[in-house]
Amino acid sequence: MEGTLYLCATPIGNLDDITFRVLETLKQVDLIAAEDTRHSIKLLNHFDIHTPMTSYHEYNKVEKARVLVEKLKSGMNIACITDAGTPGISDPGEELVRQCCEAGIKVTALPGAVACVTALIISGLPTRRFCFEAFLPTDKKEHQRVLAELQNETRTIVLYEAIPVWSGLSKYIIYKSNVEGAAGTRVADKAIVRSPALNRRPVNPGCHNTNPLR
Repeated sequence: MEGTLYLCATPIGNLDDITFRVLETLKQVDLIAAEDTRHSIKLLNHFDIHTPMTSYHEYNKVEKARVLVEKLKSGMNIACITDAGTPGISDPGEELVRQCCEAGIKVTALPGAVACVTALIISGLPTRRFCFEAFLPTDKKEHQRVLAELQNETRTIVLYEAIPVWSGLSKYIIYKSNVEGAAGTRVADKAIVRSPALNRRPVNPGCHNTNPLR
């Protein structure tokens, strides 16, 4: 009997944000595919979880996904976790899900923290319609091309970026998480908002949330 791939959302700062269902699943699966095992071991240790882990990241996602699919075919149940948030959104989990779907492997999602939605709801900008662009390309020309395509976008735009891209976009949010402290359990969440009311100045409005998450 084939196994199941569980996409487990993990906290984006406050470890108490993890769900009971995710904790139980991480304890019961045969293997955890983690984006960074050195980072995820802190989460597992905190909740006394001893399930074996394997590294699954951007640089091995295609080949490693094939290995994981074979393990699933053999009957193993595997949980996929990212460093923070929901796997499959702008991270290697997307490739693993694609290969599982092609192979007919059951995939189920365990909902939880999503960084883009968290940033959106504290921004004060319209939330009924929004455009999620994740990380912009690092190549300068490609970066500028994407920004040009967004020039006339009327929906609120959510980006995962640490660099300023103020010019040209009228309404957007940059979501940024900064880990503080050696334990990596204190995180400052920033939703840096840019709107026409700011008169095209790269400043942070009052709804900029920088409260440490403990």
